[in-house]
Amino acid sequence: MIQFSPLEPREDDLHIEDIAHSLSMQCRFNGHTNSFYSVAEHCCHVSDWLPKPLKLAGLLHDASEAYLCDLPKPLKCLDALAGYRQAESRLESLIANRFGFDYPLDDRIKEADERLLATEARQLMAPLHPEFEIGESVKGLKLPCWSPMQAKDAFLWRYYNLKGISE
Repeated sequence: MIQFSPLEPREDDLHIEDIAHSLSMQCRFNGHTNSFYSVAEHCCHVSDWLPKPLKLAGLLHDASEAYLCDLPKPLKCLDALAGYRQAESRLESLIANRFGFDYPLDDRIKEADERLLATEARQLMAPLHPEFEIGESVKGLKLPCWSPMQAKDAFLWRYYNLKGISE
């Protein structure tokens, strides 16, 4: 891994192995789950539910979280965090350019992300807070809750496979 400045990101400093490692070590929902479930595993599932032309972007849709962390939407939307949103957007654009997909992301990626969110919340956070409104789950998906190593390996395997790179 290398040193990385999230407020002054350089495209050459973005490495898929660093992203896979970091996302595999981060638990979704800030760790408020009944089992460890990584952002890397989430990204793999999002990618799985997309058509082939969007699979790479789906896999990397949360890649900025490897460098900036994620903030819950209610916080991220605060006026006081406008600088965070700008840094995130700049980093997301660099990631898309570096790894070869379109930015801003296709709406179908957001839709798949939201369906996975609903699935994850129902399976990993029960009982849900009454004010936590979620949409429709992905039917038939039972989340395996991979270990960090399994999630990292699966993330990298998908990336290399989508890019047509032999490991």
